[in-house]
Amino acid sequence: MDSYNQPQYDQSQYGYSDSSAGGGFLSGLLYSKRLNALEIGLIILCILTLIGVFLWGFNNQNAINRDKQRATDIFSVAQALDEFYKNTALVPSQRFYPKAPCSESLNEVDFEFTLRNFLTGNVPEIDTHSYVLSDNFPRDRWGEYSKGLTQRKVDYRCTEKISSDLVNKGLIYADGYETCNFSKKLSYKKCYLYTSSSNGDTYKMSYFKEETNKFMIYEKFRDDPIRVSSE
Repeated sequence: MDSYNQPQYDQSQYGYSDSSAGGGFLSGLLYSKRLNALEIGLIILCILTLIGVFLWGFNNQNAINRDKQRATDIFSVAQALDEFYKNTALVPSQRFYPKAPCSESLNEVDFEFTLRNFLTGNVPEIDTHSYVLSDNFPRDRWGEYSKGLTQRKVDYRCTEKISSDLVNKGLIYADGYETCNFSKKLSYKKCYLYTSSSNGDTYKMSYFKEETNKFMIYEKFRDDPIRVSSE
């Protein structure tokens, strides 16, 4: 068959152009590559966004789980306090919660020292019963702790309660129990806190809730239900 009688195809209808017409083919190729780069960029952006959402959700869920553990710890101490309170006297009006000698404000010392001693039976003149096992006394496991004054990140608030012998040994508490570094103004907020009224008819406990970035405060007067607030 004569080649001159073959049907002629219009290349432009298939997406091709004549390279001799002002470099149209090369321009089309470069334009196609720019589209591919844009698409790749969008894919990378989507992947990074998904990774960011996943990491945010993962970290947020971890914070929620840590807060649940803190709430569980405080609730267990509240139960022990109820039992302690009932056993302090036969007459309801004479009953009291452990009295906080360190500070009238919520603080870590009266939780980890005063409360721990009372609830583990280490104040024999008041009560020898152990409401919480000493080895299991709760503390915020995500806080910053130290055994001695020199290792602390913030000042210890009740240094007058520490004997010079303990300081010389590099300790704060005689049994080597670690003290929580607490400061509302700095980043050291992950501590359990306690205080009481002067006569022990009311107590407060608190922990730092990561999810809301606030302190959860549990307050109880005598046999009344616990009141929960945040600040």
